[in-house]
Amino acid sequence: MKKYEVEGEVKLGIDKRSFKIEVNANSENHAKEKTYAWFGAKNKTKKGNVHVKNIKVVE
Repeated sequence: MKKYEVEGEVKLGIDKRSFKIEVNANSENHAKEKTYAWFGAKNKTKKGNVHVKNIKVVE
């Protein structure tokens, strides 16, 4: 597994907030899905309210 840094914006109510999180994943797609799952579990945010802008491998 690689460590990925995922950047983007999330809509929480009427606010939009930037985020940058690190996740362990097998691929960029897997990292994106883990990001959606994390926001869903922590904030009850729907997948459509999370906008991923950049994914990169962290060394």
